Amino acid sequence: MRPLGFSDSRRQAFTLVELLIVMAIAVLLTASAIHLARPSFQDRKVREASRQLNAMFANAKAQAAERNRPFGVWLQRTPGNLNQCLDVYLAEVPPPYTGDMLNATATVSAGNVLTFDQPGAAGTLTASPGGLIEIGESFFIRFNYQGELYQGFFNGVTLTLSSTPPITISGLPFQIYRNPRKAAGAPLELSNGIAIDLGYSGVGAGGSAGAWNTTTN
Repeated sequence: MRPLGFSDSRRQAFTLVELLIVMAIAVLLTASAIHLARPSFQDRKVREASRQLNAMFANAKAQAAERNRPFGVWLQRTPGNLNQCLDVYLAEVPPPYTGDMLNATATVSAGNVLTFDQPGAAGTLTASPGGLIEIGESFFIRFNYQGELYQGFFNGVTLTLSSTPPITISGLPFQIYRNPRKAAGAPLELSNGIAIDLGYSGVGAGGSAGAWNTTTN
């Protein structure tokens, strides 16, 4: 029996052991939820990267149709891991090069050496026309806007054709077709943790990683 007016201020509470058990259960539940949510988060990143790549291909197709020449997607290999791609560029095939002047002509002399005569411009060029062909790069050339395409090569000093038997051309108009280039603009950088596996895709470290869309007009 308590005296009249007496109040017991003691309250029911958890013991330290009970609190520790509850905290341990909460930690286990949180860890399980994170583990279950992780695959879903990874799937979202893969889907977003796929959406971005599809948009890149659609842009290349639109550019090809608009400009009536090939556009595509350039998969940049990662330094140190040639089977991996993290950056994707829009790429284009430059328009045919016909000289810096309207009356530019080409000559093929002994040894299949290719030179250009552009009166009023740079005179006779024995190196890359306009600096548009890189050292070690191959290209194709057609003379007088018709006939056969001849493959050429720039060794840093002269342009030569790989024609057998050798040919002789004197002062004819020409069209040079160059290799694809990265188009102007920033690349698509794939989401963190997402990469294109070129080996798994069948390209491999030694293959071509170009994927092209061309106009059908």
